[in-house]
Amino acid sequence: MKPEEYFQIADEAIFALEGQHLRDPEKFIIEGSVEGQTYEQIAKKHDYAESTFKRDYGQKLWERLSEALGEKVSKKSFRAALERYGAQTTDSQSESGQKEQEQPAAGLDDGLTRWVGRETLIGELIAKLQGDCRVLSLVGITGIGKTSLAAQLTREPQMQEFLPLVKTLSFYQGSLDFQVVAQRVLGENLASQPELLQNEDAMVREIVHKLQSQPCLLVLDMLEAVLQADTQGGHRFEQPVFGKFLDAVVSVPEMRSRLILTSQYRPPVGAEGRFLERHHTEPMKGLDRTEARMLFAAWNVKINSDVDGEYLDRMIAVYEGHPLALRVIAGEIRSPYEGDIQAFWDEYGYEIEEVERLKTATEGDPSQDREDLTFTIDLKDLVRKRIESSVSRLREDYPLAYRLFCMGGTNRRAENRSAWLFLIGEFPREEQKLAFEILQRRFLLESEKVKSKVYYRLHSMIGGVALEHLRAFDRN
Repeated sequence: MKPEEYFQIADEAIFALEGQHLRDPEKFIIEGSVEGQTYEQIAKKHDYAESTFKRDYGQKLWERLSEALGEKVSKKSFRAALERYGAQTTDSQSESGQKEQEQPAAGLDDGLTRWVGRETLIGELIAKLQGDCRVLSLVGITGIGKTSLAAQLTREPQMQEFLPLVKTLSFYQGSLDFQVVAQRVLGENLASQPELLQNEDAMVREIVHKLQSQPCLLVLDMLEAVLQADTQGGHRFEQPVFGKFLDAVVSVPEMRSRLILTSQYRPPVGAEGRFLERHHTEPMKGLDRTEARMLFAAWNVKINSDVDGEYLDRMIAVYEGHPLALRVIAGEIRSPYEGDIQAFWDEYGYEIEEVERLKTATEGDPSQDREDLTFTIDLKDLVRKRIESSVSRLREDYPLAYRLFCMGGTNRRAENRSAWLFLIGEFPREEQKLAFEILQRRFLLESEKVKSKVYYRLHSMIGGVALEHLRAFDRN
């Protein structure tokens, strides 16, 4: 088996026992151990403290895995145990014959970015999907709202009536192998036809046939994870089978299912430039002034005077309506400023003014002109800097919440509240709860609801900042 397959089995076993997924350091240990790497090599490769990596992560992992598998395992013996567990699980699933219950938009919903505006765009996209468009690509920089828009489309009554069955798959820190797409679409049919895993063309044909015969809305989220830059300034799939699959969806005579892709980069879809009406790329823009004001109101940041409105509009303009940047700002205005826009501006308005001067200075600079960019070339850096400023203030104001934030960057998937509190379990319970609530109030956590349970994670860009701070924290 491949290293990622061992990890997937281990992750499923731990989740079945504890209700939480393994984190990045544990993923690195399992996959690195399969490849014969030492703890020191794994720690060095992924920028962790070599002297404490085994103690902090390795020993605890084998203890948890031993309990989950029902037998004692170690760095040397875990592979055989995982293979046995995986075989037992497959047999059990095959015998039960139970159908998977589909959860519309499960894992997609961004519970803290309240949905506002974009009604016209939603109507246009639904019309395309109900027409000839088979593959809709939502493209834009991180945090712009691609996932939220995809989730909203699945909730629209017209789409639910058109395609009531929704299947979602996010590549957020998950497996990047095309087999996960096959597993999501084919389900138990794949287990009964293992030979498909050895024949890409046959696997693609089987997936396309399933989409033709059992129509659904298939959402592939954060597809940039499986793309790599090409030599012409665009992007291509690291595994060509992804391209074969999308081209087949576009080119077959009939297709009753529809696909929604979200990606930071334009996915190569098009079957060599043919069937242009069957696929559409929608570049995502930020919210306009009215929509952004509605979003702040949904976050309980109210405009109480003309001055409030002026300051808020300047923030919206500086970040070009970017929802993630605005959410981070709203979180700071809410806590500790209790929603007082002017109080926040009096202390940190200079940061907005500095960005205004920077953007004014680059206006008219030919080096900034790029036809394929919806935003100014600096926006992604500006958003990241906004997040960094917020995290730095969190470190000063609430050290334990900052520590929880940093450790949360290692979560590979959304986890429940108990799993988050476990990360700072050595501290008093009330302090744990307060730290978690502070991250919520500052809108640094995203929530998603699956089967009546709520799970929390960091947005990918915020999670990247958290990991950088965690590594610095470990070094210090």
